Amino acid sequence: VRELWQTTGAAVILVTHDIDEALLLAHRILICSAQEKNLSASPSLPILADTIVELRTNPSYPGEYSALFKVLIDEYS
Repeated sequence: VRELWQTTGAAVILVTHDIDEALLLAHRILICSAQEKNLSASPSLPILADTIVELRTNPSYPGEYSALFKVLIDEYS
């Protein structure tokens, strides 16, 4: 997905249920609302990383993951 975006410059929309995948590949994360048909923006900007190891060893990773997980829990519980 990243290579497609880098080589073409096209907008890419990726739907995922995986927080790590979203943090690794996205420049912007939107979360679908459970009650209304709305989108919520991510609470912060994703971490820029090329690999899952870079992502998970980034000092910002625990906070970014927790923030997204909290939004999902608040929205869907």
